[in-house]
Amino acid sequence: MMAFGNSALCPTGKWAGMSSRLGKVLVAFGLGLVLSGCLTTQQPGPDPSIAAANEATRQKAKQEREISTNRLLARYAACVRAAFADQYDKNVEKGAAADLAFAACQADEQALHTWFTENPVASAPIRTSMSDRKLRLREELIAQYP
Repeated sequence: MMAFGNSALCPTGKWAGMSSRLGKVLVAFGLGLVLSGCLTTQQPGPDPSIAAANEATRQKAKQEREISTNRLLARYAACVRAAFADQYDKNVEKGAAADLAFAACQADEQALHTWFTENPVASAPIRTSMSDRKLRLREELIAQYP
């Protein structure tokens, strides 16, 4: 029996020259298939546990920023309330007492401005402008005292 590409079995004949070329083509073709299989092999997707851990870390960081923001807001409001109470005892005019109270708490107000600039928080109520905050606080203080 004669094999087509085997030159040892068919040293002379029309297939003799073809065997070395055919062998090279088959080797190249096989190598191409192997390489294409390696290059197109799908890489495994991200590990779901890592993705969940990253999401948990992001959520925790967001919660910590919101907690810190709320603490700064509470500290600022407490400062203004205490300064207003102090000024109200000295000054009968509520508006003037409120203005002096806000002036006394400039360091806390500046800390809030810096915090909002460096740590954006997605929550809409927390990102309310400082002037709106001050207006609401002023109204609260004036309404609280007779």
